[in-house]
Amino acid sequence: MKFKIVYKLPPDPVLHSRYYTALNVETAQYMFNETVANGSLLGEEPEIVKIYKLVPMKWKKVKK
Repeated sequence: MKFKIVYKLPPDPVLHSRYYTALNVETAQYMFNETVANGSLLGEEPEIVKIYKLVPMKWKKVKK
């Protein structure tokens, strides 16, 4: 399954997105948290706004 995580980097109100292929929403969120802890978002404090799951050709909100 594909997931889209929408987040912002306070105090900037601009929304950003990251896309993950994972078995479930928890795994996608874990992958995002690893990106924050060890990847390209290292040192940032992102706030997750929404998480979407791609269902046949449409994004469906699954969290927040």
